[in-house]
Amino acid sequence: MQTAVVGLVAALAVIFGVSAFGKARSRAALRGFTTSLRGWRVVPVPLVGAVAVAVAGLEIVVVAGALAALATSAAGSAWRPFAVGTLGLSAILLAGLSGGIALALRRGPGATCACFGATERPLNAGHLWRDVVLVLACAVGVALAVGAGSHATDPAGTIVATFAGAVVGLLVARLDDLIDLFSYRTN
Repeated sequence: MQTAVVGLVAALAVIFGVSAFGKARSRAALRGFTTSLRGWRVVPVPLVGAVAVAVAGLEIVVVAGALAALATSAAGSAWRPFAVGTLGLSAILLAGLSGGIALALRRGPGATCACFGATERPLNAGHLWRDVVLVLACAVGVALAVGAGSHATDPAGTIVATFAGAVVGLLVARLDDLIDLFSYRTN
């Protein structure tokens, strides 16, 4: 159980790390995310900038919590509070984003996703499904973390789970790019 939680937390560290970096790496990147968020038409226009900054800030908090959970798990100390907090905050943030995506999709085409900051893509149901699956994974992770024993994790299992989670996180963060790469398009 504990190893699965470690893998999930590592995946979230990468997913939110890539996302936060994409938004916070420059003022232009944050403006791009803010513009994208404005196009969703789910946040009152005067609050869009504050919401964009809050999302990027919460993503950074998730990364910090995930790294603390991974470090304390590897050290064999009290990792559960960090894991449960990270997974809970991730679930809340992802649920909010899922709700926003669902509303934006319901309002019709035109909204874009600058979710990971690198490029804007048309917002689609795939973005919603990705976030919903991540919310469910976080909820399962909370249950596993709460039910896990207080003993230290196996070092080898922790290393493998961290690596596997990081790879999965990178695949999730770059899913749109992978879909584009393997999609057949005629131009």
